[in-house]
Amino acid sequence: MSGLLGLVAPAAAVVAGAGVLAAFAALGRRPDCLVAVLAASMVPLAAIVLRAEGVAEPLFSWRPVARALVAAVPPEVAVVFESPEEYQQVGGLAYYTERRITLLEPPGFVPPTYLAGHTREMFLARAAFERRWRAGERLAFVSDPQRRRDEPTGLVPSPFHVLGRFGDRWVLTSFPAHAG
Repeated sequence: MSGLLGLVAPAAAVVAGAGVLAAFAALGRRPDCLVAVLAASMVPLAAIVLRAEGVAEPLFSWRPVARALVAAVPPEVAVVFESPEEYQQVGGLAYYTERRITLLEPPGFVPPTYLAGHTREMFLARAAFERRWRAGERLAFVSDPQRRRDEPTGLVPSPFHVLGRFGDRWVLTSFPAHAG
């Protein structure tokens, strides 16, 4: 987060400088200068925005999570996503990993009617997941990004291995796996 705070001063300087120059252009009734000032100020602002996106990517994007999974978890290992009620959030993870992702049923989940006939292949009950984990099946787990946890304890049965943390998302495995 400190990386983002470091972009505040440059962004403020660009906006303030552009504002002063735009005011002079407007007071001088120079629409051509006003357009030039506004256009020129977009270049440094675009650079600041792109840098901010890069700094924030580990917090919000699925790409770093997917890179870690692809690098350390063999394709035959099931990836289980602790889905929030908005289980569609798995889309980014599935896209970047290019894998089928199994969704861990949220507590009290009632599947919508449009999923009739597909819930068994998409969702895994918590009890079944824990049984498979304890039985030693090789599994990878991605925690719900909407629930902040400072520690991974309690997300999956012990023993587990931490592959990484990305913002509020933990990536755990039931076997030793190391991101390359």
